[in-house]
Amino acid sequence: MAERTDHDSRRQILQPKLLDLNQELTGFESLLRRILIDAGIAVTPQLTVHDGPVSWRADLVVDGTPVLVEFDGLMKYGGPEDLVAEKRREDRLRALGYTVVRVTWSDLRRPERVVAEVRRAVARSHAAA
Repeated sequence: MAERTDHDSRRQILQPKLLDLNQELTGFESLLRRILIDAGIAVTPQLTVHDGPVSWRADLVVDGTPVLVEFDGLMKYGGPEDLVAEKRREDRLRALGYTVVRVTWSDLRRPERVVAEVRRAVARSHAAA
């Protein structure tokens, strides 16, 4: 029987429980997903939303709701035109009936706030239904 090493233990600890190589999640999106699942909020990654001939992918959707959770990293926006395009995309998602919750890296430092904001968005979506 092979002896376990500290390296093996660290690898097991650092390995994400929900790693799915078929998903296109960044490390931050995976961390966000883990925070929400640990809080009892079921989410599905990479929802494709169709708007006529255009389609987008949302980072996470709260299962059974129109609540999308988007992780915003600074690398996502190369310039002002990217920010404007993202704003227009969000406007269209809202027009289609989705609620968008945006999360940044600094938000992940306070996971209880992220969870509370997502829960508020879910409650609002149920009240509007």
